[in-house]
Amino acid sequence: MNENAFVRAVKTLEFDKIREMLIHSARTEGAKEKLSAIVPSADEVVVKRLQSETSKAKELIVLKGSAPFGGARDISE
Repeated sequence: MNENAFVRAVKTLEFDKIREMLIHSARTEGAKEKLSAIVPSADEVVVKRLQSETSKAKELIVLKGSAPFGGARDISE
């Protein structure tokens, strides 16, 4: 995919809005910072690896249930 097509796809899919929704749902400042730094990739190898990680995470959630992050707090200090 050429760079112009990639940029158009990112805009069409409203990546920035999706990222903002994720940031808004994050429980800690550290998570918000990490989510702020995510960027889409056009690298096929990277995309396939990330899709695999997402599939594995979904399988774990289905098998074991969601992780209890409700009481999570930032302990980075």
